Amino acid sequence: FIDIRPNIRKTPSEVLLSNVHMTTSGRFSKTTLDYVISIMGKDRVLLATDYPYEDLHQSMDFIRNCGLKEEVLRKIC
Repeated sequence: FIDIRPNIRKTPSEVLLSNVHMTTSGRFSKTTLDYVISIMGKDRVLLATDYPYEDLHQSMDFIRNCGLKEEVLRKIC
């Protein structure tokens, strides 16, 4: 099997970082948001809400008041 498998040039983490986005949905935790931004980067985090299971106002209040720099907030939103 090793002899016939394709030559994979990227590590699993490289594939994830170039193909996966994270959302803010379901996570009203500043610590978690900061961690995800530090790992995935601000360009891979998107604003989202699991309506009708989450309250849209709670989601928006969280993102507006979590202390992100304006540039990061704009990218996420």
